[in-house]
Amino acid sequence: MILGGVWGEKHGTLPFIFAGLLGMTGTGLLAGVAFGHLAILVFAVLLGGFSHGVAYAPQASFLSSLFPTLARTTGVSFAYQMGNALVAGTTPFVSTYVVKNWGWAAGGYYVAALLVLGMAAAILGSRRKTA
Repeated sequence: MILGGVWGEKHGTLPFIFAGLLGMTGTGLLAGVAFGHLAILVFAVLLGGFSHGVAYAPQASFLSSLFPTLARTTGVSFAYQMGNALVAGTTPFVSTYVVKNWGWAAGGYYVAALLVLGMAAAILGSRRKTA
């Protein structure tokens, strides 16, 4: 996480958020085969953990740059809480349903699809930065 923050400050936040989301997407795509092979499982867990740190560290700086100064605290808080409630809050239930009906790979694909949506949102958000 420290590396993601340092790199984000030095080179801009979006590339590292994008790289982290891409790495986590790779982790989701590995879900179908990871449970059958210990080495792939260990790699997927390491990739997911590292990618999460790279994406999460510069996230606060990126989110705050999306809102004007007078609305920054409210805007970031509202966006973060709504995203957590609507996406992160429902993911365990939806993933459980998907895995139960279609297997581990489908659960990974669902999470990967959410991460791709996150990448698209980050790109769209960066185009309308106010700060």
